[in-house]
Amino acid sequence: MRHSIRAVAVVATLAASGIVFASTPASADAPVQAFACAISVTAPQKLGTSTIRVTGNRNTDCGTGNSTLNLQRQQIPGFWETVASRTLSGGGFGSLDFNCNGRGTQTYRGQQVARQVGGTTLVKNSGNVRITCSG
Repeated sequence: MRHSIRAVAVVATLAASGIVFASTPASADAPVQAFACAISVTAPQKLGTSTIRVTGNRNTDCGTGNSTLNLQRQQIPGFWETVASRTLSGGGFGSLDFNCNGRGTQTYRGQQVARQVGGTTLVKNSGNVRITCSG
């Protein structure tokens, strides 16, 4: 009895920390999922005098659907405006270029949004970068 209470406490602690266990044991007939859906996005980079580029990556374990690569500009702290978007199909890399001519100095970030098989949405934001554009 004492061991079962301790086991329940360990499982409850792990579940509270976000670790999830399958409710049924694995069988030889069950497919093995080696990788999980993963997305990434780079921080915006300035190219030349008035181009900003972000690059996103999405592995093929997200399924065959699309993801969206966004460049966002900070309006006020906590509020971001999407100034450019590009749809990425399937897995792999993609980049997005934005002409920021005449926008002065702004804070930008990259964002990628993807939907996993099963419907869960993943959102990944890059770090924030202050960029000054000409014009």
